[in-house]
Amino acid sequence: MFAEHVHERVLAPVDHRHIVFSLPKRLRAFFRYDRSLHGILFTAAWQTICSQIEGGNPGLILVVQTAGESLNHNPHLHGILSDGIWGPDGTFIPFVTPLDTSLLVNNFAARVTDALVARELLHPVHAEALLAQVHTGF
Repeated sequence: MFAEHVHERVLAPVDHRHIVFSLPKRLRAFFRYDRSLHGILFTAAWQTICSQIEGGNPGLILVVQTAGESLNHNPHLHGILSDGIWGPDGTFIPFVTPLDTSLLVNNFAARVTDALVARELLHPVHAEALLAQVHTGF
């Protein structure tokens, strides 16, 4: 029923794509015991998407999922992203080039770790070491 509502009454009749923002295992515990931190994920995801877009605003719906396939604690965001932007006059402009996923991953990772460092939950040295890994888990 919810999906039907979103499809029929919320989403514009344009193409959309599924997008997922994940977290490395090392950071998941912060979000398990303080659910108010989920706002960090939503803010980082929105700012990350907007950092690659100019000239308008995308459509984006994000939801947090806190369990993985094995019902383990695995906070991550699922989203529906419009395949383009709405310009200032309200017209839809499809993306000409695809979003750079590696840039999205790196940007999201930096925003999340910066927010955790700012809240003094993560030491800057640990954040730097995490982001220096080839496979960060983001």
